[in-house]
Amino acid sequence: MTWSTYGTYLIFVVLVVLAPGPDTMVTLKNALAGGT
Repeated sequence: MTWSTYGTYLIFVVLVVLAPGPDTMVTLKNALAGGT
């Protein structure tokens, strides 16, 4: 594995981990609709 391949893989993994999933969107929708 070259450093270039490893760097690309690392960036991809970080983006996948930081991206909000569908459960986050449902929680956000409910919080905005219902308030505190």
